[in-house]
Amino acid sequence: MQSPTDHATTAELQTFEYALEYAGEGENAAIVRTFLAGRPRYWQLTRQFTFEEDEAVLTGRSHLEFLGYHAGDVLRESRHPWWNLVGQYAAPDLFPLVEEVLREKGGSLEGWFSPQPEDDRHLFTCQAMWPACDIPRRPVDAFWLTARPETMRRALGGLSAAQISGLMCSPAEPVGALVDRRGRVVLTQEPHYPVGNLWNAYSPFYEIKPFRVACFADLWLATQHVERVQPLGLV
Repeated sequence: MQSPTDHATTAELQTFEYALEYAGEGENAAIVRTFLAGRPRYWQLTRQFTFEEDEAVLTGRSHLEFLGYHAGDVLRESRHPWWNLVGQYAAPDLFPLVEEVLREKGGSLEGWFSPQPEDDRHLFTCQAMWPACDIPRRPVDAFWLTARPETMRRALGGLSAAQISGLMCSPAEPVGALVDRRGRVVLTQEPHYPVGNLWNAYSPFYEIKPFRVACFADLWLATQHVERVQPLGLV
């Protein structure tokens, strides 16, 4: 049997949040944080690759590697030299510690932290819609929104069992919710729901021009002129 330090429990994944994100050599990497019985635990979020013609390609699979309980030790002793890469996100409460460690490593927060312009990591992204979705009693146009676990948790008040299941399988993937134009949640699901093998020969979803919103209520304005690109189909 695995010890509690070897894996994140189902209840613990309810608290999943990004602590540090950095980029280099064509990919992003992250340290994430969970809470077990109120105690923080830190994990390296590892993505798996395959190689096609000598080029690394993300497979979509990922896992968590336990790092430790104390943020200071985790950041100072990380096997990934994040301080030599480009910082894209840090949890607000960790900024003073990140700055301290960077100074110890001969760097500075100003030189390390370089978020992408206009890239708010706490927005919801939409790339697919289900026209006349028939899950509610009255068909509605529904939109598949994805976001980081902490962002979705704040919107919903907690993650659903389906979303937690998705995190257990692929913690690097965002969590998703199907939401109608009025901001009402139709259902929550694992991240590959729109293209999963749920409808036999087809998917009811259509690809649309991607857009981002800060909250579900913004969908009413954001979706007034949505154009369907093509059916998503199955993978």
